[in-house]
Amino acid sequence: VVASAAFVSGLQTIVSRNTDPFEPVICTVNSVTAGAPDIPVPRDARITGYFRSYDHKTHMRMHDRVVKLAESIAEAYECKCDIEVIHAVPALVNHDEMYEIALRAATAAIGAEHVVDSRPCLASEDFYWVGSGTPGKKCAPWHDAAFCIDPHYMQTAVPLACASIIIK
Repeated sequence: VVASAAFVSGLQTIVSRNTDPFEPVICTVNSVTAGAPDIPVPRDARITGYFRSYDHKTHMRMHDRVVKLAESIAEAYECKCDIEVIHAVPALVNHDEMYEIALRAATAAIGAEHVVDSRPCLASEDFYWVGSGTPGKKCAPWHDAAFCIDPHYMQTAVPLACASIIIK
């Protein structure tokens, strides 16, 4: 448990100490599990998480640092570690032509006055950032069990998706 806590703490320094501060990078721990209430000294701990970046070189740097950190903490705490890094999806780069198609689709579907250009981000769920909450009402965040989509969301999302398919 103590070694896993050291690893989680150490992960927080990888982005700040091992990547370009002008390059967007995320390194997140999703879960830590170890032992049970009736086991005084757990034999195992399992940590899951992910890292994201826009650039393959940065992604591989993150991979190398995560592996090296796990191995060095395991050695320092006289324990063993098994590391599995799954490179599920490479960084997505939207080409200018695709951006222009999406911009034309959004303008045609909902009007230029409702289209706001945004900076790139490392989120993975929403292509258009249409929004899904009720204005003036607090909405639970994505991945929360209480997350709820306002039905009016579809009045924007469906035409936008359809226009994206039609416009070239």
